[in-house]
Amino acid sequence: MITVTGGRIQYETLTNELNHRDYEINKCFVWSRMLNEGMIPVTWYTPTKNGTKIKFDQINSESQHRLAISELKDHLEKVNEEFGTDLKIK
Repeated sequence: MITVTGGRIQYETLTNELNHRDYEINKCFVWSRMLNEGMIPVTWYTPTKNGTKIKFDQINSESQHRLAISELKDHLEKVNEEFGTDLKIK
């Protein structure tokens, strides 16, 4: 059986043409989508006009998944504080 254990993906919607607020809010949505697809973002590369490349690992355990969700919640808290948003996850 072959399994993907990690890699790098590019999200074209996260470009350097977005203002900082819109970039960070969209990053939260991308991050949650990645977690739902079993990927943990490891490195967020600098955005370009073509998007943002993200190095990821595959989620391999429930504890790893809980830790990844905790990291996203911490980021959401920072975004909410900085931009006055009310982003949450369930």
